Amino acid sequence: MTASHLKRAHSLDEEIDTDTQIVKAQKLYESQGRPKAKDYDDVTQEILSTAIAVYRCLICTNTPFPDHSQELEFVTIAWRIACKKMGVKLEVTPELVKMVRVCLVCWFICWFVFADKSFNR
Repeated sequence: MTASHLKRAHSLDEEIDTDTQIVKAQKLYESQGRPKAKDYDDVTQEILSTAIAVYRCLICTNTPFPDHSQELEFVTIAWRIACKKMGVKLEVTPELVKMVRVCLVCWFICWFVFADKSFNR
């Protein structure tokens, strides 16, 4: 998939009902340290989970080592797809962007640790 294919995903905003208002994520708890999905309401958690899955797919199928601007573009695309799936326009905050991006790093670390253990048997 090329960058031009990814840019078409920006039209997802138009596919969500135009009467739908943009809502803010409802943070229910304030945790210590890094942000956690469980700090947010159920809808935000579901969108976050879907966005992380889509983001991983975009990274794995397009650019394994994206630069910062590509990462942000992929997060935006993933977030819009997740919102469309839920039928909600949820405003993405810097904290939510960080949570999507960091989950990929954790996923890669787990994969490399598992792969290393499998090959060293």
